[in-house]
Amino acid sequence: MLSSMEKSKADFSVGIIGGGVAGMSCALWLKQLGYSPVIFDRNKQLGGELLRLERPNRWVLGMPNIDSDELARHYAGHIALEHIPALLESELTGIDRAGSAGFRVSVLLADGESVSFNFNALVVATGCKAKGPELFDLLPGFTEVYNAGLISFSPLDHLPRLTELTHKPIAVIGGGDNAHFTAKDLATSGANCSLLTRSQAKAGKSIRREILDSIEQGRILEYNGVKLTGFNLESPDSLKILFTSASESYEICVRHCFVRAGFNSNTTGLECFDVFKKLDKLNGYIQTHGSGQTSEPMIYAAGDVTGPGSQSVVNAIAQGANVAKEISQIL
Repeated sequence: MLSSMEKSKADFSVGIIGGGVAGMSCALWLKQLGYSPVIFDRNKQLGGELLRLERPNRWVLGMPNIDSDELARHYAGHIALEHIPALLESELTGIDRAGSAGFRVSVLLADGESVSFNFNALVVATGCKAKGPELFDLLPGFTEVYNAGLISFSPLDHLPRLTELTHKPIAVIGGGDNAHFTAKDLATSGANCSLLTRSQAKAGKSIRREILDSIEQGRILEYNGVKLTGFNLESPDSLKILFTSASESYEICVRHCFVRAGFNSNTTGLECFDVFKKLDKLNGYIQTHGSGQTSEPMIYAAGDVTGPGSQSVVNAIAQGANVAKEISQIL
């Protein structure tokens, strides 16, 4: 039986926007602390970015040899076991402050029904998304090569194609960890890989050393200080990349170009609501202080939507839990 204190807590509900790891962790902790969380997600399944990563995640203690998408399903099963409401394929249509009561949230459900909720607090846990075609829209020839499917932006879209790209000339654009891991995967599979970085490489020391070894072995060709000047569609299955590096002009012909240019916060669909327009941001990421409090009262943020500094499953779990604990100190 719930104690009187727990009963009063259960009267408070929290809307969690985003069903990735941070959102699920926050919901779980809120439930265990005696509150009533509800998760909203535009996707068909809980799990966020993990659902798109079909490769082993070796960084989660106690979960060896488990693929990231399997890990996502494991977490989603825990949410179901706790009977935490998760409204999937839902679209937020209205978010307004409701005086001292908190927020009035209107939602279009997957079956077309419109419903409304009253929440005492909101948590934004919508994660981040890879920077995409908008980076190169103004470059000559980009539209043609993009429409031909010869340039792509999803962080792991090279993995299903490693076998077919063996011995093929391939380009990777980017200087961070994802670009380096992509180049490593391609070189290891036998592709002839060119790595184009706009400035000095920003990858971690370990993966950077591996790439430098591959460069010395002739398996990767690296260009630094690259400024892209255009693209040409050479054939239905090849493109030419035009750029300058160290005051020299280059043209390289490749079968595919994988772009790894970093991430932006994923606040798609939220910017139209006044309460979110007011949030302080830095480089597109929601700014927080303390344990997830944003610049707007009773609106919190957790996970990758707050910044790219330490993107990981365990960090998302911790941030979600910390936000729940912070809310429990106020409600």
